[in-house]
Amino acid sequence: MDVVIVGAGPAGIAAAIQLRRSGVGFVLFEHKEIGGLLLNAHLVENYPGFPQGISGPDLVQRFKQQLERWEIPVSPESVDRVEHRDGAFQVTAGGRELMGRFLVIASGTVAHRLPASIFQGEAEDRVFYEVFPIRSIRGQHIGIVGAGDAAFDYGLQLAEHNRVTIFCRDGGPCCLPLLEQRAGEADSLSLRLHSQLQAVEKAGKNLLLHVAPEGETQGQALEVDYLLAAVGRSPFLSFFGPSLESSEAKLSRDGCLYFAGDVKNGLYRQTAISVGDGIKAAMQICERLRKTKP
Repeated sequence: MDVVIVGAGPAGIAAAIQLRRSGVGFVLFEHKEIGGLLLNAHLVENYPGFPQGISGPDLVQRFKQQLERWEIPVSPESVDRVEHRDGAFQVTAGGRELMGRFLVIASGTVAHRLPASIFQGEAEDRVFYEVFPIRSIRGQHIGIVGAGDAAFDYGLQLAEHNRVTIFCRDGGPCCLPLLEQRAGEADSLSLRLHSQLQAVEKAGKNLLLHVAPEGETQGQALEVDYLLAAVGRSPFLSFFGPSLESSEAKLSRDGCLYFAGDVKNGLYRQTAISVGDGIKAAMQICERLRKTKP
């Protein structure tokens, strides 16, 4: 196999399409939903070609249609381990092993979880770290912990059919000003500033959130139906084996290993950037193959 792509979010999909156009063999792995974090996006307004914006799930549907048009299958196995041995990437996924000459890491990020110490009883079954599993609920009260773009984006879409309270711990919102403005205009969305979540306990079917002003130990309790946490994300690289970790820098310099999309972009998690990363990685691989072709 010429190329192994880990992750079928915008970056991985873009890389796969470009490789298919160039006639390069590859396998594309995605053990969860195709689309990655784009499934969480309420309204994508900075992706060219959609003057009125487009919802994340709708854009994912268009990506899927493009995969179908190019007859690109997505392997649903989880990539458990990647090593680099004898000049090739050894990939273990779903109990099988395959070798690839090039590796594109487009595995995205994993959400930071709330400390286990704050949960009392079996409260975690109504706590979520992505919005798409609860996007369809109606008439509920949802608490959101976080102050960034993700927290406010989640809040705005859920507030269309529910009551939402966003708890900001460190003084106030640190999101895009446009999102803060829209949140202030939403009747069913309220903000609680300088609020520290101290404990979460089960209250019948619901949750009881114990919240105190930042720096204090005494606060108040608020009952919600669900809790959504948007408190940061880290690159998802748990499948890196020791041999890959030790040779990562050299493999990148040599043009064998590529990182694309959110897994490498930190705060710059944008669909357009991820798509560009994926296309660029694929084009660089094709150029390297062309130069080394006998």
